[in-house]
Amino acid sequence: MKNQYFGDINDYRKYGILRALGGYPLNVVMSWMLTPNDGRSDGRFTSYLSEPERWEFLEPELFQFLRKSVVVRSHREVAALVKSELIPSAQYVNVLLDGSAQAREAWLSETARLAGPGTLVFFDPDNGLEVKSVGKRSKEASKYLYWDEVKAVWSKGASLIVYQHFIRENRETFLARLAGEFRKRLGARNVVVARTSNVAFFLLPQQSHSEILMQRARAAGKRWKEQIRIQQL
Repeated sequence: MKNQYFGDINDYRKYGILRALGGYPLNVVMSWMLTPNDGRSDGRFTSYLSEPERWEFLEPELFQFLRKSVVVRSHREVAALVKSELIPSAQYVNVLLDGSAQAREAWLSETARLAGPGTLVFFDPDNGLEVKSVGKRSKEASKYLYWDEVKAVWSKGASLIVYQHFIRENRETFLARLAGEFRKRLGARNVVVARTSNVAFFLLPQQSHSEILMQRARAAGKRWKEQIRIQQL
């Protein structure tokens, strides 16, 4: 996640999903994997904020907040969400991943500290889960979430949501492959994906959270219609 992405169309969908899934008895832990801005044009997809007739009805309060932040104030920082309380009772891990081992350790330590049986932890890396070509010591490692980190937080009893960008692989094959990895590495019984046109959010409920999260996921799918497709893998 980068501040330059804040408020783009992926954020609207992402925060909409989190608002739908979180809430008593599960508090959301937003584990930003915040990386420095890079000056690229990523995050430019904000034109939806100029089309309230098409987008606002999905999440009116969230839409107006993002429009005010991005269009009116030109303020694109995740700190704005922290102050907004749009995700009730959420806690935030605000460690900048600058490429150093110390920052990465601090980020994981704080995430694990906040995680527990009553939490839903959201991992928000730039790209998604680790790939073979990028090791943990690589300068590109901050863009990825590694399996040992996922397992460390899962072991705390937290349910998880993991952001994943689609790669150059058949999407159905890709999603099925990652679902298999979640089952193999975590022992997750249920793997659900909320998919949009270009990204996926893997929902991994702990068994004790499965019923309520499945109900909320299905409700979110109905609300967001063509924008977010809920699929159990």
